[in-house]
Amino acid sequence: MITSIYRYSHLVLAAISSLFLVVAAITGLVLSTEPIFYDLKQPDKIDLSEISLGQTIHKLHQEYDELITLSTTSQGLVLADVVTKEGTSVTGYINPKTGMFLGDEITRPSIYNWFTNLHRSLFLKSIGRGFIGISTFLLVLIIVSGIFLLAQRQGGFSKWFSSIKDKEFHKKYHVILSRWLLIPILIIAVTGVYLSLEQFDLIPVENQSLDWSLSPDEELLQQTIENQAFFKTTTLDQVKEVNFPFSSDPIDYYEIYLKEKSVLVAQHTGEVIDQVENPFTALVSYYSTLFHTGSASPLWSVILGISCIGILYFIISGCVIYWKRRPKKNYKLELSSAQDSEYIVLVGSESGSTYAFAKAFTQQLLRTGKKVFLSDLNHYQQYERALHLIIFTATYGDGDAPTNARKFFDKLEKIDQPRSLFVSVVGFGSSIYPKYNEFGKQVYNRLVKDENMKPYLPFTEVDEEHHPEETCKQWLQLWQQKSGFPMELKVDQFPKSNIEKQKFKVTHRSPLNKDESFIISLQPTSYNDYQSGDLLEVYANETAKARQYSIARIQNKIVLSIRKHDHGLCSTYLANCHKNDDIMATIKTNTNFHFPKDAPKIIMVANGTGIAPFLGMLDENKTNIPVDLYWGGKNIESLSIYGEYLEDAHKKQQVSNYHISYSRENEVVEYVQHKVAEHKEQITTDLIQGAVIMICGSLSMQNEVLDLLELWNKENPDIQLEQLYKNQKILTDCY
Repeated sequence: MITSIYRYSHLVLAAISSLFLVVAAITGLVLSTEPIFYDLKQPDKIDLSEISLGQTIHKLHQEYDELITLSTTSQGLVLADVVTKEGTSVTGYINPKTGMFLGDEITRPSIYNWFTNLHRSLFLKSIGRGFIGISTFLLVLIIVSGIFLLAQRQGGFSKWFSSIKDKEFHKKYHVILSRWLLIPILIIAVTGVYLSLEQFDLIPVENQSLDWSLSPDEELLQQTIENQAFFKTTTLDQVKEVNFPFSSDPIDYYEIYLKEKSVLVAQHTGEVIDQVENPFTALVSYYSTLFHTGSASPLWSVILGISCIGILYFIISGCVIYWKRRPKKNYKLELSSAQDSEYIVLVGSESGSTYAFAKAFTQQLLRTGKKVFLSDLNHYQQYERALHLIIFTATYGDGDAPTNARKFFDKLEKIDQPRSLFVSVVGFGSSIYPKYNEFGKQVYNRLVKDENMKPYLPFTEVDEEHHPEETCKQWLQLWQQKSGFPMELKVDQFPKSNIEKQKFKVTHRSPLNKDESFIISLQPTSYNDYQSGDLLEVYANETAKARQYSIARIQNKIVLSIRKHDHGLCSTYLANCHKNDDIMATIKTNTNFHFPKDAPKIIMVANGTGIAPFLGMLDENKTNIPVDLYWGGKNIESLSIYGEYLEDAHKKQQVSNYHISYSRENEVVEYVQHKVAEHKEQITTDLIQGAVIMICGSLSMQNEVLDLLELWNKENPDIQLEQLYKNQKILTDCY
């Protein structure tokens, strides 16, 4: 939740200020070259910290007839306004050790004046200064949100420079450059905000002036200036400006502005007549100017220039990342009716990836001018004019049908097609499961047994663990060769797998309860963007296939609820883990089973360890959306390992009602689906009013709950089950 807030604010702030930041970054990049320009043009610098003010003034008196002002530049040079012994007025750089004239003051090139005006005000004067000031303030907020995002991505500030797992160029270098440039960019932004506030007189100014009415101590011994205490101990690196006395009158003083204070000094004795500490705001203003302009050193100006390039890159890469991460719009398919279509495309899909491929394939058929109908396998019916039946289906659980294909075989037995159909079936799944394409095989075998069904292409298995894109392309090529239709699906429309293993550290494992169930908490050792409801694929060893577990995200840790099976390699492996052990796993996004933050109410139904993602979702319910939780276990002890999580959710009002059932606690056997049936009226009312029902646990439990909903649908016309599926009001993750 917190990560989402930082990411959302980071995105919105960047979008609002991006145009002005682009201008500021480009002009800032040009202006960052100015200190380097001066450094190349100016005479060799001398270390001012080794030269006293008295030594320099003594040499100037020897070389020149009259001294008017002396100042130091931010580049570490000494600039003097003097009158030569020939009576000529000269302003330029001098050697502070010898007093010799080194050259005229360098005139600022007009191009820097032009870029300065654009950088400060966009040539819009006060209005432009306001826009730039606000944009700079937004940049501060962007950086702060970016710092927290980066810290969370890396697993904490202590892992700021740990390795980057992202392989995508823009995401990877957005992080890499952020780690090095966030601090200098933050300095640019903060100093820019301060200088903008100063320009609008929003910084309080303390008006303090030196008292010229004070008289010197006439009893003090007169000394030459290089021997006077003040001038002898004050080095040139402390000096900003010196205004020399106009005459030899004892009450005509040196007016000296140092970096930390202003001083009046008697010219004959070196007595400090009066001094005023510079206000804090003056010091902040001075150092803000140095750090914002890069005039402090050419090296810092180079860092500023790189930072400006970094800002431009962050804007570009941020746009690319957002564009790739944005929710893809569902393009509208101009489908024909089921009775008018020649091509019938049916889908069995639980997570939506198979449906996405089927939809893209349908779009290609439509572009050839064919009449196509697309639906799910549950809606199998008679097709009057159909020539082809193309089925894309996943397999769920232990060789079971996806939810939207549960009724297919029943309908296949009852429905006879009026004409022969060519049949093509593609199965999608992961070979980490023994029966990963079992349902697809059953569909194909049942169809081709029918005399009216003729194989068009052989049954094809797409294994997301082994080059699914290539398998899809090969199938499309076969279809194209046989049909003569061009098929030009893009690579990003193919099912993809994400099998990059990452390390997770065990932070807690509970003892096994009476059901042989336990809870284990894991800490990602690198950044992972995940939510409750996503899946963790755990590898028990290098050769074993992964086992998926539904994730609860609680306090930035992954919490899993697992039942140890006697012959379960992975569950036994996790049951034997101890605190600080490392395990290898992969997080798989499961976007179709995330907490619906905009629902008026949520009904959660789970049995056994299926409660795990709901524990994380309850913790995620910061806005206290009403939640009714239905859970079924064997006995009271089965519930105990979840007690602390449920109690915490109850205290925080993140759950409204609990409905618990036990199958072996009493003489009467009660499963969670029985509890659901008991609350028929309440649940139907909630569904009519827009509630979302989420089901997690065993596939048999899911099917029984869905059977109840289908029964209620027949009894109550206000419950439109098809609309609930279509509007994602029924979300399932069962096994």
